[in-house]
Amino acid sequence: MVHDLTDHVHWQGRQWAVTEFGIEALDGMYHVPSSEIWDDNGRPPGWLNSLHRRYGTDRDDLNAAVKVARSIWSRPCAPPLEGTRAGTGATWRQR
Repeated sequence: MVHDLTDHVHWQGRQWAVTEFGIEALDGMYHVPSSEIWDDNGRPPGWLNSLHRRYGTDRDDLNAAVKVARSIWSRPCAPPLEGTRAGTGATWRQR
């Protein structure tokens, strides 16, 4: 059964699609927003591990969807480190 996907499909595999929303299962059961596709502090996101363990998940297709989605949506910027200027890496001292 194929679920109606959100507008504009960037890529569609056997079980997963990359849409304007993010990553969606073609059966309509799972929807991962684009804001959640990146690693969680250097570890794979929890949803990805859960879906990999789920019986019936086409892991190769899901991994391809993640790769396509990450090529579309860039990694969110990490918050600046304390004592640095945002985006420059330059240190600063308050006078």
